[in-house]
Amino acid sequence: MDNRIYDGFDKYRIGLRNIKTALAVLLCLLTQFLFPQISALNAGIAAVVVMRETPEESIETGINRFIGTIIGGLFGYVLLILSGIMPLYNQFLYVLLIPALMMLAISTCVWLKKYDSVVICCVVYLIIALEIGDNRGSALSYVAMRMLDTIIGIGFATVINKYFFPYYGKQKK
Repeated sequence: MDNRIYDGFDKYRIGLRNIKTALAVLLCLLTQFLFPQISALNAGIAAVVVMRETPEESIETGINRFIGTIIGGLFGYVLLILSGIMPLYNQFLYVLLIPALMMLAISTCVWLKKYDSVVICCVVYLIIALEIGDNRGSALSYVAMRMLDTIIGIGFATVINKYFFPYYGKQKK
């Protein structure tokens, strides 16, 4: 049989990183099923962002994402507090305050030289900032839950990449 026919399909195969990412998202969904207060969306986003080719890359990325999660969560908490006490916040001020605090969150990551933390910092911050709704009364618990969602996704991606399907380098053909 002519192997050249099948060589072209190699680029369409499902890779290991693809499988590991899907498994991490599956675990995020199952976690939400068992614990409805967990957001599979937030955890899944974190798992997708953290999954890398090697366990070492996932661990390094996970640490950076954890730092970004903490920073984004803290600025989200500040925003929740300010939104409850600031006059005209719901009428228009939020349009100015949300980006202003995001700039401070990004600057904090840069000041700490945690450049790889910026993206997840902004994601966590925006999740908190744009889903305020009725969460002003329990700002600390709301922020803690959004941070926990992200940490769960980071944890699943890191553990799956390190212990289940470890990377041993490119296979020779």
